[in-house]
Amino acid sequence: MTAAALEAIIAKSDERDGATVAWVETDLAVHLNRLAKAVTEATAARNAAIVTASAAGHSLREIAMATGMAYATVGRIINAEKGSES
Repeated sequence: MTAAALEAIIAKSDERDGATVAWVETDLAVHLNRLAKAVTEATAARNAAIVTASAAGHSLREIAMATGMAYATVGRIINAEKGSES
């Protein structure tokens, strides 16, 4: 992003009352917030599916291969999700 483009966004957000962050255009901030929520929801769904696959008897390596993740990462997700159920 060029300095001129950044200055234009700052000027535009200064004109708008209620921008969530002074240097982020309101529409952009709303869009970024929606994307962040979608990532959070997708991560939770992925983690739940990993725990379900583990409970169904699939090995860490099988789950890791299916997800493209390291088996150690899959193990951490399973342990974290089981810990949060307590």
